[in-house]
Amino acid sequence: MPSISSTTRVSDIIGAAAKIAGKIGSGRTLNASEIADSLDNLNRMIDSWRTRSVNVYTIKIERFTLTPAQPSYTIGPGGDFVTDRPVRIERANIILAGSPEVRVPMQIIDDQQWAAIRVTQISTTLPLKLYCDGAFPESTIFLWPYPSAANDLELFSWQSLGVYATATDAFALPSGYEDAVVYSLAERLCALWRLPVTGDMAEQARRARTAIQALNTRANLQHTDVPETGKITPYFNYRTGGLR
Repeated sequence: MPSISSTTRVSDIIGAAAKIAGKIGSGRTLNASEIADSLDNLNRMIDSWRTRSVNVYTIKIERFTLTPAQPSYTIGPGGDFVTDRPVRIERANIILAGSPEVRVPMQIIDDQQWAAIRVTQISTTLPLKLYCDGAFPESTIFLWPYPSAANDLELFSWQSLGVYATATDAFALPSGYEDAVVYSLAERLCALWRLPVTGDMAEQARRARTAIQALNTRANLQHTDVPETGKITPYFNYRTGGLR
């Protein structure tokens, strides 16, 4: 991949991708219109990556204080919970104040499960279920039963990949993403400029994406009915076929 300095700008990423695509050679640069088109393609590509968990590099953990008798909360830049709109909520806990604090897991339910609840307006000190409607630009979180105490709600949500406003913005993503972004953007720019995607370019892009996706893939623990006694754990190891 063409060399990129330690202080990487979006324009550096676009320039490197354009060289790989064969649009420009050494010492040449894109014009303003080509940079704008490339920036648009970069943001659209990153936006599409947000929808897959294997492209999400971390789970954001946040806490919000609940309001007694309030059954729902908007979440997003202008919501009751002011933060980034979550792409997906993986887990949630109610945190009971004390020393030490007690975290009580909640069940994350989908729209069918939420629709199946016959009476939603029930109050309790300890909500059991959470439903997020996924609306944009702010989503709404519904708690069942809704809280009667001002405990904290702890959310574990996908960390969104940011989009860029201008080509002069600093390119800020974790290690490994630079190659994946540059080669994947080069593929998209080939389609934009009607240039051929070489086999080497496609293979480099595939390998770079696979590297970050492998790093972000989380193995699911498989539970068994065996009780947790002695040295035996209730988790199944698919590699050995045993419980350890």
